[in-house]
Amino acid sequence: MDLGLFLIALAQSRITQDYMTRVAILSEELDPEMACKAGILDEVVPQEEVRARALEVAWGLAAMPTVFGKNKIAARATPTQQMRDFLASFDI
Repeated sequence: MDLGLFLIALAQSRITQDYMTRVAILSEELDPEMACKAGILDEVVPQEEVRARALEVAWGLAAMPTVFGKNKIAARATPTQQMRDFLASFDI
């Protein structure tokens, strides 16, 4: 599968270098625990707890000071710009 520049930028911003070749180049499938180690998933919870945990995380993020949001934007600036550039290349 051709990942294209958009998905490569996304993968580079999330997947740890130890797993990048295995996942992005060799298309190796990972179990949930390995996906956490690789940086693809943040955590694994039982299906019946997904909604409650998602809301817990969302409320925690919403309660954080604004500076954390600015830090997140700065930390992700390069891959975000790469994705924007790729999307801008389409004549839509």
